[in-house]
Amino acid sequence: MDKDRFKQLAKRYFEDNLSEEELKEFLNLLESQEDAFYEAVDEKITLGHVTDFEKETAFEKLAQDERFAGTKVRRLIPYAFTAVACSILITLGFVLYFNQEVLQGPNQKKTTARQRKTVSKQEEQYAVIRLANGTQLALADISETGLNYDGVRLSKISGNLYKITLDPKSQDFKLPYHEFTTGKGISYSLLLPDGSKVDLNSGTILRLDPSFNVSNRDCELTGEAYFDVKRNESMAFRVKTRDYDVKVLGTQFNIKSYPHNNYSQTALVKGNVHVTREQRQINLLPGDQVRAEAGVLQNKSKANFREVLAWKEGYFRFTDANIKDIMGDIVTWYAISDIEYQYNSNESFTGSIVRTRSLEEVLASIEKISNLRFEIKEGRVIVRK
Repeated sequence: MDKDRFKQLAKRYFEDNLSEEELKEFLNLLESQEDAFYEAVDEKITLGHVTDFEKETAFEKLAQDERFAGTKVRRLIPYAFTAVACSILITLGFVLYFNQEVLQGPNQKKTTARQRKTVSKQEEQYAVIRLANGTQLALADISETGLNYDGVRLSKISGNLYKITLDPKSQDFKLPYHEFTTGKGISYSLLLPDGSKVDLNSGTILRLDPSFNVSNRDCELTGEAYFDVKRNESMAFRVKTRDYDVKVLGTQFNIKSYPHNNYSQTALVKGNVHVTREQRQINLLPGDQVRAEAGVLQNKSKANFREVLAWKEGYFRFTDANIKDIMGDIVTWYAISDIEYQYNSNESFTGSIVRTRSLEEVLASIEKISNLRFEIKEGRVIVRK
C-alpha cells in the first residue's frame, strides 16, 4: 500500500473532499490492508499515543456516512468495533495511525466518564516449577548452565525457551508428576525430553509424567498451551484435560482448558488428533476444532486461528463474543481474582486487545462503547450496568 496516498485520501475524506472514484480507492486500500492496520495501530497503543486523540468523532462520522452502505466498513459498524479493540476497528485505526492531525481539536484531552487510578498491566508473579521429588524452583533461577535435581536437568536455551531432560532411573518420585506453572502475565516455552515443544499461556499448569519419553508421553494441562509434538509412531503423545483426552503421534495443535471457563477447546493446525471423552472419539483434521461444554463433547467445527492463536502474538481477539467470554480471557492475564456479574449484557463484541495495555485501559475502553460499567475492588472486577 502507498502510505502517502492513503494518508492523503484519509485526510480528504474527513474534509468531505473525496470524489466517488477516490472513495472507491480509499475503501479498497482500507479493506486490502487490514492486517497492516492492526499492526500499525497496535504499535501506537503500545507506545502510548492513542489517548491523545478524539476517537469518537471519527467513528461517528464514518457511521453516519451513507456512502459506506453495503461496503465492508458498513458491515463492521454494528459489531461494536471499539476502543477495546482499537487495533481491529479499521475505521478508527487508519485515522489514529495515518491522520493524527485531523482528530486533534478542542476536545483532544477529553477523559473517560469514570476516572480511575492507573493499575498495573498484570500482577508480578513468578513462574514456578515443582519437581516430582518435591523440589520447588523459580524459572528465573534457571540459566544456560542448567540445574540438576535427582535425574532432572533444566536449562535455558534462549529467551523464554527452557529444556527438560529426564533420567527416570535417578529420579525420586515423591509426587506423581513434574509441574510447570505460569503466573498471571507470564508465558514461556518448554522443550520436552522427546523433542516436542510446548508454549504455555498465562495462568497455565502443565504436569509431566516422570517417566515421560521412557514408558509414555503423557501430560496433563490446566490452562492453555500450543503443542508442537515430535512424531513417534511407537509412543503416542497424550494430553489429559478436565473435559477430554487428546492423543497424537506428531502434530501441532492448541488446547484451551481454563478452570474458570465452562468449556475446553482444541484446534488443530497440522497433522491429526484424536479427542476422546468416555466412549466418544472425534478425529480432527487441519483447520478443525472441537469443544466440550459442561462435560459434553460437541461436533467439530472450523477453527478461527487468528482468534485461537492470538495469545501467542500478544493479543486477545474476539469474534461476536459476549462480555463473559472476553472477561474469561482477561482474567487469565491480569491481576484479577474473580469477576462478579451484577448485570448480564447481551451485547456482542468483535475486536482485539493488546496484552500490554493496563487493565484500567481495557475496562475504560469497554465502557465507552457499551452500557457496562466496571469497578475494581479488592482484586475483583464487578460488572454493572
